[in-house]
Amino acid sequence: MDTTEQYILKAEKAVLIQRKHLLTYGDWYALKSSGQVKVAGAGFWPHFYTWLPRIDQLQTMFESSCTLNLIGIFYDWLSSECFQPEVPATVFKDEYEDVSIEQLWLSMVMLNNYGKQWSDEKEDWLERSAT
Repeated sequence: MDTTEQYILKAEKAVLIQRKHLLTYGDWYALKSSGQVKVAGAGFWPHFYTWLPRIDQLQTMFESSCTLNLIGIFYDWLSSECFQPEVPATVFKDEYEDVSIEQLWLSMVMLNNYGKQWSDEKEDWLERSAT
């Protein structure tokens, strides 16, 4: 599970996803003031935390219920968005080189569902045409 500052920031700025999430035991959260990570349990109060979606939770945000279909969608997205053009599909573009699988899935969900792409410069999700 990615608990880096970069993923916490991206998850926090994904307000469209954060607003829809309902607390579930076992969810991962980061304290907004310090980044300290906790797993939700009894008596947990999420208002001061940012939810950190797991891969399985990000995958459920797609309408496809078929796992093989999701793998194909993810691979197609990686090929078109993340890999260097004209190079075998194992060389990432610079902006995707040091990101986790959670960050890749979050990026794909934000682009597919909301038309938003992460801007390192603005440190926020922007409309795709604005990036």
